[in-house]
Parts: sequence; structure tokens; C-alpha cells
Amino acid sequence: MPPTQYAQDRDWSATQFPLADYPALQAAWSFSQRRLREIKHTLAAASLSPDIVTVGIAGSLARMEATAESDCDLVVVLRSDVAREVGLKVFADVWRALAPLELEAPQPGGIYAAPVLIDQLLDPQTLGKVSEDQRVFGSRMLFLQELQPVWGEGPFRELARAIVQRYAAHYVAVDQSKQWSYLLNDLVRYYKSLCQTYMFGELGRDDCWRLRNLKARHSRLLIYVGLLFLLGESSRTTDRKESWLAARLTWTPAERLAALYAEHRDDRFRILAGCLNRFVEAMSTPGFRESLAETIEPNSPLARESNSEFTQMKQNGDEFLAELLRFALTRREDWAERFFEYWLF
Repeated sequence: MPPTQYAQDRDWSATQFPLADYPALQAAWSFSQRRLREIKHTLAAASLSPDIVTVGIAGSLARMEATAESDCDLVVVLRSDVAREVGLKVFADVWRALAPLELEAPQPGGIYAAPVLIDQLLDPQTLGKVSEDQRVFGSRMLFLQELQPVWGEGPFRELARAIVQRYAAHYVAVDQSKQWSYLLNDLVRYYKSLCQTYMFGELGRDDCWRLRNLKARHSRLLIYVGLLFLLGESSRTTDRKESWLAARLTWTPAERLAALYAEHRDDRFRILAGCLNRFVEAMSTPGFRESLAETIEPNSPLARESNSEFTQMKQNGDEFLAELLRFALTRREDWAERFFEYWLF
């Protein structure tokens, strides 16, 4: 059974695959837990506006794989009737309260650079709307992929369940034998959009292209398959699908995979854990990120891949992907055929 607590308040849940076997992951879990508690205590002591519904944290901290160089990605959710100017001030107040922790603020223009309204996250009229505000779309997907609450945990849980219900409406909620087609389509769209961004968004910048590419091959892939495989496993159930999925959102993405591997008596999760351990170890090694910023001529993506640190970690990502593909294909006899049809076509 999934834990009732989020990872910030407990130990690694997959006892079949002890985290102690992976020192970098164990150290990152402990570091993330300490940092998350600092953030929670700081926000709890602040006089935050009642316009705030909840505050969630994403990124490496939410995945429990943070290092000293990790930034802080906050999703600040406000009441529906808050005006834009007021919302931006409330958002700034949250970051002002966190100033003593000296956390890295979000990049301008990204999904973490402004608050989101609760009715935007739950709006049924945006189902199937490709033109939806990407900040709203991204925040909604993160609630299902990796977010943990750092302020307002009760409303956070209610909102996560409501987002699940939003995707169940008119389909799964009506017929429990159906698949999560609405959610699956959005999940694939979200992930493929990230792939495009990480491949081409910083194409002209040697100082960050390799780092972002490696993140796409490891942590971004991790949060994608963490939810994707849950949807596959859900295809085996024909009762209470909404509550089944909502209950499993307390797992980190890595825990979701560990639980599914254990469910199917597959000990090759150790391959995934080893790949993630090497990635987190590299990210916490002094000088690793700087080494990826090497400028190589001619200025082309293929030339960039000749960087030795990048090449080594890219191979690690290839091993990670290969094992995920093997596990998914092995589930052909377990997961519903309709799930695979919706996923692939």
C-alpha cells in the first residue's frame, strides 16, 4: 500500500530495494528532507496571505534527489478571485519569507515565476485545449507527477484529488473499465513538449545545453514514466480508479517505479536505481556542471556531444531508458491492450 505521508516526513518506502545500497540517493534523500523541513517551518512561521490556497514544491527537492546546488521550484496556488496585481504581490511575499534560506529564485518567464489560480487548475473547459496557458498546464501536470506540499497540506491533497477527478470526468468516472485517455494524452503532450524544449530551447548555449539534456534523460524521464506506469498499472483495475490513483501520488517518482517493479516481482529496478545514483552523484560532484559548459567548435549539437563528461552520463541515460522500455514491453500481458493503444497511437 502507498504511504499516507509525503516523502518529506518519512523514509524511503520501497523496502525491497534499500536506499542504503545507493549512497548518492540516500544522501540526496536526507539533504532534501532537511531542506524541505526548513522551507515548511519558514513558511509556517510567516504571516502569509489568506489568498494562498497551498504551496507545492517541484524539481529535485520534490523527487528527494536534491544537492547543495539545486534550486527551489515553487507552485503557489491562489484563490480564484485574486486579481493579478494582488497575486503577484502575494507571490513575492512567499519568496520574501524564504529569503533567509538563500534559495535560488525561479527564472523569469517560466512556470514557477508567477502564481496560478485554483479555478485555472480545475477548469473543465480547458480539457483538450492545446492553447491553454502553459504555466497552468505545467503546474497541473506537476501535481500528478512530483509535487510535495510545503504549505497548506490539507488543501494540497484536496486539490490533487480534484485534478484527478477532472481527468476522470466524462470517461473513467462514468465507466471504470475505461482508460485514463484524457490524462494520458496530456501527459504525453507535456513530456514531448519538454523534450523539444530541452533539445532545441538552448541550442545556441554551450553553458547549459548539455546539463539540460542530461536532466531530460534522467529526472524528466523519471517523472514522466512514474505517472505513465501508474496509468498502465491502473488499467488492471475496474473499480475506484480515481481513489486508486490519488492514493499513489504520495510516492516520489522513483518510489512509484520501485513499487511497480516489486508488484511484478522484477528485481531489475536495481538497474534504474544504479543509473539514478550515478546521475545524482555526478550532479553533486563539484565542478561537474561547469565541465559540461565547455565550448566546442564547430557550434553544433553533434559536436557538443563529444564532451567526455556528457558522453559518459548520456550512456548512463541510455541504460536507464533501455531498462524502462524493457519493463514496459514486458507488461504487455499485464496491462490492458487499450492502454498501450492510447499511449502509442
